[in-house]
Amino acid sequence: MFAGAFIMFFGFFARPWKARDPRSKRYIGIGAFNMVRAGAYWKAGTHRAIAMRPDDDLMLGKLIKKHGCRQEILLANDFVSVEWYSSFKELCGGLLKNSYAGLNYNLALAIGATLAQWLVFVWPFIGIFVTSGAGQALNAAACLILVFAYWDNARFHGLRRWHGIALPFTTLLFWFVIWRAIVLTIKHDGIEWRGTHYSLSDLKANKV
Repeated sequence: MFAGAFIMFFGFFARPWKARDPRSKRYIGIGAFNMVRAGAYWKAGTHRAIAMRPDDDLMLGKLIKKHGCRQEILLANDFVSVEWYSSFKELCGGLLKNSYAGLNYNLALAIGATLAQWLVFVWPFIGIFVTSGAGQALNAAACLILVFAYWDNARFHGLRRWHGIALPFTTLLFWFVIWRAIVLTIKHDGIEWRGTHYSLSDLKANKV
């Protein structure tokens, strides 16, 4: 359920389908599998250019696009697969290192993004029960659109379509993961990853 919601959030945030458009500033990078031509990799500055970036997959994609190279995103379910996380504990640990980085360590952006998530993915499901008349009808329509979007998205990723009914709950779960990552990153002045501490000032220093 969480994976399906995460894919939706990522799609709204990154709009990966626009990465192939050379006129668009949108870019894409997926850590599980990036295929990059050697020439484009060197032109983008190699991994030296994304040092201290926990979101290195996206940032490599950004630099490749920024340097005028072409991008494409493909679904290859029949050719390659990877297990994301095997438990909720692993998921929290993995996203702890890069959630705040994905928001450029910008607290205002984090507040705005999570508020938008609340308004789009949670409020309509509450609004059905606390509003009436036209407001209730609009909230019901919004819920149907969201569930349909989840169902349509699920068929591309081999997910169970009925998991879409849990969208408001998985959104709140995502809230927890995001804000846990932000609070702990600020509290500990950085992130801990595989036994090494990376200070927040060092992480912020490389703005790609």
